[in-house]
Parts: sequence; structure tokens; C-alpha cells
Amino acid sequence: MGKVTFEGAEDNVVGQTYSTARGPVMRSEKSEVARVSFEKGKGADRHRHPEEQTFYLVKGRLQVTLGEGETAETYVVEAGLPIFPEFASGPFGWRVGHLMSPADRRRYRLVAPADLEEFLSAVKPEAMLTDAPQVGQLDGLLGQAALQLGFQQEVLSDILVLWTR
Repeated sequence: MGKVTFEGAEDNVVGQTYSTARGPVMRSEKSEVARVSFEKGKGADRHRHPEEQTFYLVKGRLQVTLGEGETAETYVVEAGLPIFPEFASGPFGWRVGHLMSPADRRRYRLVAPADLEEFLSAVKPEAMLTDAPQVGQLDGLLGQAALQLGFQQEVLSDILVLWTR
């Protein structure tokens, strides 16, 4: 794949029937990357995505509900919260990191499973929020590394775990 840009699709209606978001979207069966905007006070109806998504909120506030029924949890995310660039690529970087040399991972600021414990030891985050662990998946490996580094686990729900020092 060559260079990917988000130019030229600003008027694309993302959800057709369930969302008021507009902007360019790149979607595969495993991942979605988008640069979208909502009018103030507008949003999307409850819906599901089969693919994983990674978001970084540039401006404003976003209310997100994860899960369904009695286990659903609603969160309000504020713009500008810091994110480690190493995780900004989301699951994509995690899946391909092992295919790259350590030098290329450093160059592109990706973390592979083999780098995780060293990375967390070096950056020393105060807290991490993960999905409920699944063995071999990013969240499960983050949880394992957090335990080895002395983090305390607080299960927030059946889908979220907070790790603190």
C-alpha cells in the first residue's frame, strides 16, 4: 500500500443511517481509521462495529458507551488527553510489529509483544485502561506485563480493567 491521505472526502457521511459523522474513512474487516467530525450536540445512534477502532479526540468532548444491556458502561472522553505514540496505531501496529526489525519498530514508534515489558519499564505510566484480558491479545499481554511490573488491577466491569501503580 502506498501513501494514505484523508484529503478529498470531508463530506462523506460515515454511517449513512446511524451517524451524523462526516469525513474520510478507511475500513478493512479488522480495522477502521477515520478522520471525522460531528456538529456540536450531534452524534450517532447505538451501533456495533465488527472491526477494531482507534480514536484520538482533537477537540471537544465525546460520550461513548461500551457494551450492551446491564453491563453497558458510558464514558466521557475529553480532547487532548495524552496517548503514547507507540500505541496510536492501535491493533495494527501490534499485529505487524513482530514482522519489523527492532530498529524499524523504534523508527516508527511501534511496540511489539517482545518489546512490551521493556517499553512499560522505560515510560513508567501511572495507569493503563484495558479491555478484559484475552490471552495473546494486546490487552491480555498489557495486563500480564502490568502485573509483572507491580501494577494493581481494578476490574471496572466485565469489559474494562484499570491498572494503577
